[in-house]
Amino acid sequence: MQIPAQSLDTRILTQLGEEVLRSLRERDFAGLAQRFGYAVAFHREQAYAIEEDLARAPVQVGWLNNMTNPDDVITVKFFAPNGTGLVAAVECLASDQESAFTLELIVTGSENRFDVTLEGVMRICR
Repeated sequence: MQIPAQSLDTRILTQLGEEVLRSLRERDFAGLAQRFGYAVAFHREQAYAIEEDLARAPVQVGWLNNMTNPDDVITVKFFAPNGTGLVAAVECLASDQESAFTLELIVTGSENRFDVTLEGVMRICR
């Protein structure tokens, strides 16, 4: 999704993180793929790739056992100016009734044209 330079603001990027978390909870994989794309689809159809990656539970994390329905944690980090075009990362940690999941939105671009792309989704078992 393209955003203007004025949207490179912690509040607006946090709102995009909230939107993605809401869409994941609603299982709107097609909407996510259409709006943000999916950088790690790797030759898979994007909506299917998001759903498939979320369904995987590759890691057991003991500290999650002590968390009862934690609030979503959304962190926006801006990169120092660089030649790669990486501008910011929106890191999200959220939980559902079975487990927690993490995701990242990556902001790339320069000057007045910026793109926000869903970079990865990973479920973490409790």
